[in-house]
Amino acid sequence: MESIHVSAPARIEESPQGRGAILAARIILGGGLGMFLNLGPVVLFTYGIFIQPISAQTGWSALSLASAIGPAMLITALSQPAIGYLLDRHGARKFALVSIGGFGLGIIALGALPGSARGFSWCLALATLLGAGQTPLPYSFLVSRWFDRGRGTALGIALAFSGLGVTVWPAVVGHLLAAVSWRQTYMALGGMVLALGALVVALIRDPVRNSAHDGADHAPPSEGVTLSAAMATGSFWLLAVVAFVIAAEVTGATVHLPAMLAAHGASPQAAASLASVLGIASIVSRLFIGVALDYVFAPIVGFAVFAASAAGCLLLVHATADAPVVAAVLLGIGLGAEADILAFIASRIFGVRHFGSIYGVLMVVFLLGTSAGPTLFAVALNGHGGYPAALLGSAIAGACAACLTLMLSRCAFKYMHGGGTPGGRSRLSLERTGRDL
Repeated sequence: MESIHVSAPARIEESPQGRGAILAARIILGGGLGMFLNLGPVVLFTYGIFIQPISAQTGWSALSLASAIGPAMLITALSQPAIGYLLDRHGARKFALVSIGGFGLGIIALGALPGSARGFSWCLALATLLGAGQTPLPYSFLVSRWFDRGRGTALGIALAFSGLGVTVWPAVVGHLLAAVSWRQTYMALGGMVLALGALVVALIRDPVRNSAHDGADHAPPSEGVTLSAAMATGSFWLLAVVAFVIAAEVTGATVHLPAMLAAHGASPQAAASLASVLGIASIVSRLFIGVALDYVFAPIVGFAVFAASAAGCLLLVHATADAPVVAAVLLGIGLGAEADILAFIASRIFGVRHFGSIYGVLMVVFLLGTSAGPTLFAVALNGHGGYPAALLGSAIAGACAACLTLMLSRCAFKYMHGGGTPGGRSRLSLERTGRDL
């Protein structure tokens, strides 16, 4: 595939307009398809569908199967800094080739190899380790490296594909399990990941390095601080706290939402409908939030989104007839968008030269919050207050995250070349993000 060479200080958009538009579309579509093949939609959100059929066909304990996902996701979380380092060193395209290929093969092995419940747990851990790069990190890295103006919009479009995956993959798995065994379903799932992954690798590319530099086949943009310099700032740790708190709040509430509805007498069909509402709200809101990030100071956008999720929890405390639907929409606004907002803010405060390493550490905190949220919610639930106390605690956590986001100073946003400020002009176009491109 031909490399696109751009001489400084020209922008990619200054090449023929059609070529620039096609390249922009390819980067966004490739990143979006990568998010569609994200570990969350493909494995995590389909895993509950597999438990009963696997247990029925093998006799393995449903409890042991259910408990296997926790260690597997912990592996994913702890691997993010290493993944960020590899992205900074080798770029997104080479990484996607290895990561998606390994992920697809790991899922195939999950269906083909295990002969016991313990073996299944090991194979699941292997699949998630091989697919640990299939998180928002590589695709946020890809988009942030290519886009300056319109970065929020590009991130919103690409990362919204994850919400589409949450809607599509469980349906695909359900249809396959109705027709074939769980082993064949996993092998078919892995095959689809490999096929679509080849398209991702064909679509995406990294910004071209200047031949005067050595080593890598892409040049890190010149603007940005190192991980150690980022970690020496208060902004980094403030973002880390926000990442953990909002991930725990949104995930805890959404995971327990079906059980809450059932406790209030809702039918399984009603719970499924609300899950669809939540998914649609997540997809649509990410698009609007991405555009807003290009025009409005990012902490204000973060405050509005995180406050919306807190309001969703509050609505469920004293649920009226229409409250669950409105609450699902408000929680859907926060579900997934938190990662988009954190990626955008991190790239504007710390730059994109070492974005992979910096955002990789933040992703550890974010994924730990995602894992801890349902457990913390259950602990609050089992206390004296029941669901109202757990929901109130979640609402307070969301409100705290919203207020903490507003503490980020405008002075900290040192890499604001296009959009992201009130009244700023934003165009969805590829930009030169550093002297080396």
